Amino acid sequence: MVVESNTITTARTSFTVIAPSHWRVMLYSDNVGNNRGVPLASQTAYLSNSQQPRTTGVQVDYHYK
Repeated sequence: MVVESNTITTARTSFTVIAPSHWRVMLYSDNVGNNRGVPLASQTAYLSNSQQPRTTGVQVDYHYK
């Protein structure tokens, strides 16, 4: 039995700046197209596997040496 479901296409973008003084700053965005498809055709009222909505943020790292 073949069951059709929605297609899923997601994209992640990021831009990182690495400073010589052990700092790193990254701007990122996950699921850029904000695809909210449901990947499984077998979704039930109790179990749902859906795509995470668009997430955008900043990550700052400092590495001790």
